[in-house]
Amino acid sequence: MSLQTTTPFPWNRLPRELRLMIMEELSDLVPSAGRNPLSCWASVSIEWYLYFTPFIWHTITLQVSAAHSDIDEFNQLAVFHRKRLVVNISLHMSLQEYTCQECGQVESAETIEANNLTFSNALKGLFCALSGWTRDPSTAGIALELSASSPSDSRHLELDLVEHRRELANQSPGHLISNAKKRLLGQLLDFESKMSDLPEVAVIERLSVRQRLLRNLSASSLNVIICNLPRLHHINYEPWLWTDKKGQRRREIANTNLLRWAACRSTLRSIAIWEAQSEKLHKNRCYSKPYDNNLTSAAVQASFHLNALAISHATDAMDFFLRFDEASEATQCTGTPPRLSLRHLALTCRLQMPPESPTEVNNLLFVASKAAMQLPHLEVMEVWSPGVGEGFFFRYEVKKRQAKLVVGATWRISRMQNSAVFKAWQRVAGRHADYDLEYAFKSINAGELKQPWSICRHLRLRDCLRE
Repeated sequence: MSLQTTTPFPWNRLPRELRLMIMEELSDLVPSAGRNPLSCWASVSIEWYLYFTPFIWHTITLQVSAAHSDIDEFNQLAVFHRKRLVVNISLHMSLQEYTCQECGQVESAETIEANNLTFSNALKGLFCALSGWTRDPSTAGIALELSASSPSDSRHLELDLVEHRRELANQSPGHLISNAKKRLLGQLLDFESKMSDLPEVAVIERLSVRQRLLRNLSASSLNVIICNLPRLHHINYEPWLWTDKKGQRRREIANTNLLRWAACRSTLRSIAIWEAQSEKLHKNRCYSKPYDNNLTSAAVQASFHLNALAISHATDAMDFFLRFDEASEATQCTGTPPRLSLRHLALTCRLQMPPESPTEVNNLLFVASKAAMQLPHLEVMEVWSPGVGEGFFFRYEVKKRQAKLVVGATWRISRMQNSAVFKAWQRVAGRHADYDLEYAFKSINAGELKQPWSICRHLRLRDCLRE
């Protein structure tokens, strides 16, 4: 029976403004109602179809496992005008399950091969489906998010690993907590050798691999993916810190190679890397790992080519600024210095909090000023230190030709207006602004810093650190 005959006031007799208000109210329910109601609403009439179809196709979530793939159905349905409606694609790969008896063992060669096959099939299928899509260069491209996990991960992530080992003492006598952590983080996902030849996809503009799931990509798989995204503007990568030096080395290589793409891919404008860590998985290594020199050098080189760069926990701001100064001097000697276009820079530092003397903070601020002096288009530079109950950040910001330096901490920092550090920043401001440098100290309540990253709420670039 039609809608018109079952309602006291036929839909098409309602004023157009009222009909639009009703559909807007329904669209506001989408986050809580899920996607199924959208399809039902779109089938009510032509008017409802035209209104709700953009909501249906705005964000596409695809699930792929060894036994099932949504990609073929997506490829059949994504025709004609629907392609233009897609803004976000989320591809999740469901990996091999494991039992409690297996969770204290590292992944076997068979499991690694099966997971890599699922990963390869998923990426190959999606890239083939999207390879024929085109968009006008003046219109926005699509954001692609990749994620992978085993259904068993969520069950084991919430467990107390020590207690879980006691429970399995008789069933799994070889159970090791160190292996259980490695099982959760998983081996780096890589392409099967016969399936690493992906077609180019010209409509993907943003690539994201977020920390909400623990599995990460190898250097070679990242290279293959990025190589075949010729329109890529932004990369957000949130890899997890590994539990030992040997495994972490492979992750450092992946991060380093990703940063090196800034010099190779002229379309890239911004990169954000957030190295995820947790007290449960990393204990005393949490936020205290040795930094990789190659990664820091790659980050410096990336800053020469990008508009925005944010690196959290993977390298140290002090090391970055020192290497930036060295690299800048070296390029000046070549006679063809790079045209630096960096506007936004966000880094982490590892400070003793509170420091025993102001020297550590002053040294950081001074080397940062030397880097800022080399960046003619700089708008915001922020450096922050993670901590629970203790925190520090500084921000240099240029807005409407007015420069401001803000230092925030849970401890008192002495006035610096007459210091050599402040004079160095005054010289920086002289390059970027028309007015004298403003300075402000922000006292931070230690009680509000419940998580190591809680201080990020005070940052101007907090939304650029990760997605």
